[in-house]
Amino acid sequence: MAFLTAEQLDRAAISLRAGDYNLLLGAAASLGSKNAGNVDLPLADPFRLELCKLKSAKTGHSLQRIYQTLTADEVDQHVTARFSGSVPGPALRALPTFIWRRIFTLNIDDALEAAYATGQPYQLPATRNFRDAYEDVRDRSHVPIIHLHGFVQRPEDGYIFSREAYLQIIKSANPWMVVLSQLLASEPFFIVGSSLDEVDLDFFLSLRSQATTRGDRGPSILVEPFGDVVTDAECERLGLLRFPGTSEEFIEYIDSNIRTRPRPHELVPADDRAIFIEDISTQDVSSFYTDFEKVPAAAVPDTHNPRFFFGHAPTWSDLGQQYDIARPVNTNVLKAVESCFTGASNRRLVFLSDHVGIGKTTTLRRVGYDFARQGTVVLACSAVSRLEPKFTASMLDRIAGRCLVLVDDFADQVYSIESVLKLTTKSDLVFLAAERSYRHRFVSEVLAGTKFDTERSPALGELEAEQLINTYVEAGLVGSGTIITDKKGSISSLKGEPIAVACCRILNDLRPLDRIVDSLIAEANRIDRMRYLTAALAQYCTKSGIKFDLLIAASSGAAISGQFNAMHPLPLTYSEEPTRNYVVPLNGTLATRILEVTAERYPDDLFGVFVGLGKAIAPRVNRKTIVQRTPEARLAARLFDLDQVVERFLGDRAGELYEEVEDEWRWNSRYWEQVALLYLYRSQNSENGSEDFRGALDLAIGHARHAVSIERHPLTLTTLAKILFSEAAVADNADALLTEAMASVGEAISIEKRRNRSSVHPYMVLFQGLRTLPTSSALRESDLAVVQAHVREAMRRFPRDAEMQALANEVQERLHG
Repeated sequence: MAFLTAEQLDRAAISLRAGDYNLLLGAAASLGSKNAGNVDLPLADPFRLELCKLKSAKTGHSLQRIYQTLTADEVDQHVTARFSGSVPGPALRALPTFIWRRIFTLNIDDALEAAYATGQPYQLPATRNFRDAYEDVRDRSHVPIIHLHGFVQRPEDGYIFSREAYLQIIKSANPWMVVLSQLLASEPFFIVGSSLDEVDLDFFLSLRSQATTRGDRGPSILVEPFGDVVTDAECERLGLLRFPGTSEEFIEYIDSNIRTRPRPHELVPADDRAIFIEDISTQDVSSFYTDFEKVPAAAVPDTHNPRFFFGHAPTWSDLGQQYDIARPVNTNVLKAVESCFTGASNRRLVFLSDHVGIGKTTTLRRVGYDFARQGTVVLACSAVSRLEPKFTASMLDRIAGRCLVLVDDFADQVYSIESVLKLTTKSDLVFLAAERSYRHRFVSEVLAGTKFDTERSPALGELEAEQLINTYVEAGLVGSGTIITDKKGSISSLKGEPIAVACCRILNDLRPLDRIVDSLIAEANRIDRMRYLTAALAQYCTKSGIKFDLLIAASSGAAISGQFNAMHPLPLTYSEEPTRNYVVPLNGTLATRILEVTAERYPDDLFGVFVGLGKAIAPRVNRKTIVQRTPEARLAARLFDLDQVVERFLGDRAGELYEEVEDEWRWNSRYWEQVALLYLYRSQNSENGSEDFRGALDLAIGHARHAVSIERHPLTLTTLAKILFSEAAVADNADALLTEAMASVGEAISIEKRRNRSSVHPYMVLFQGLRTLPTSSALRESDLAVVQAHVREAMRRFPRDAEMQALANEVQERLHG
């Protein structure tokens, strides 16, 4: 049967082969499936009648009402057993021959799992129930199957049949249900076996409209054989296509029209698999390339993508076409990496650290691309979650020949890379990393036991400024003829600027940056401005930005496609190709300045952005995703960081932010840790001994202890110690406070050691805390011995940390004074 147009079918085929499609399955998807007793699995209404007959009730009762009358034994026999041991029907049997991004199901039966247990499925199932903590699976070799109403193999979790149970789970903001509603707004879905009249679907589709659908993905389709003019009108409003047939007919249609479908490992090009010196399982190769991209030795030219000229990171094609300019720092970094390979340097890590907008990413990618052209295997880290060190090291060890690994946004992977450096035995392996300078100290603390070279970019010189102008003239992108007619003056104006700022000024008549910012803010409408601020704040926190569906959930999807145009006053783009999942402002340096200007002039708008973003990402953050260091978990950690982010942009409204998001984040130890710091700073800004001072300090200690009670983590423990030292500095009798503070520091150090991590932070908290004590304070003999041991250990473990060494010497002199 004819259904999709040729253009729609092409888009569907591309998305389906790439594993971008999601499934949402209702009861009719299981049609033809049987249970362990070889009895057909019922649809909702026949099942309702079965239960009514069981309870001798009138047949007019709803499934929700009749289910509520069942005893526990009746649930076991007539619900759990009724849907267990299933044999899948024809539609479900075909599903394992596709690559799916996720499968959400409203069904409680195990027919889908049975389908994946037979034959040679393209993916391995990873079943989750609605009560499980949220987690995402990025490896295409696995497919998450999420049961939203319960699962017969997990009867202890219960089922969502009753209206009360359904309303309760919705009210509790069940993360799987909230995430589904966010994903349905923009990601491609096949909705099979469910009707738009169902209350579940109404909730799940609440964020979706024609405006939120993506033209670069396959169309979303509702399979509904009994639709009418009302159904079609609703589908048009939601940006859905309606397939007027059964579930089985739809799967047959897709199967027959998109026959060539690769398995997950076949998505990895043969050239990428060839870098390994021995046979490796296809699953390991697929998993490895989930986290890494092989840099090509030659890139296919793309003259139709101007993003680099407007401030985005260069693609390999941009570098192949020499769109960037020659800079001394490129040569310096290239020489430093070559020295690591040749043995002239005993380092295996080169670290490029500098301010925002200096051009770190371009340098990183230029050096990597040049090495790839010379025959070196170059891998760019593309992992959005934490790298698994043992697996990564084992795969890198099996690469033939020299290998250079590029790691941008280094702070997010520094713990993993430090472990990889210790685990790998490959001698011709070098890491080239880049990070913003304000995170340099953190990186240095983690790498305290690792030798590395640090490179920085000099200010933009006259020759570089001239090259930059010539590049934009050649591209036909200068904003004013004056740049050409008064080239000398233009060069002088740009000299010393961060290169990202210089590029922006060339595009905008050489106006000062703040004048450019003012005009862009004035030109954009409020919806676009709030959406841009959301993406800008997310990118400020984590360089990868924010997922497309989360951006819509946190702001708006209205007319969003128009903002992915370089000529839009506040343009957005995707931070990574070809997956195109994460959104960032086109020019990150400009975006940071727009955040700063908004904080000064439109504080209410930026406050709303903080709240909206904090609430939108909440369902995707839990203890498991924090350990995995998923993008949303890292974003939350930075978003609520009082010192680095919240106070900088919200100032005195920081406390109001924490109050607004308390319901979503009160489970989180880091949330209470930041609230504790907020009250500590309030006490420090109050008159010593006043009621405000005393009240704030008491709250700071209380919240810090609460954070520790949730999680005994080095950060919560050192925050508690920091606040206890502040209390001890003003207390009449500080012995107990000091003992507790030093015990907290000691425990933090012990935890770091057990994790094989080296962190100077606990020692700094200890030494700074001791320095704040009145000179008359005397430590107990037992505490004194502990401090002396910590001083000796810190000076031994961190010999290159000048600040820490000075503090340790000061404490040592004081102890012996």
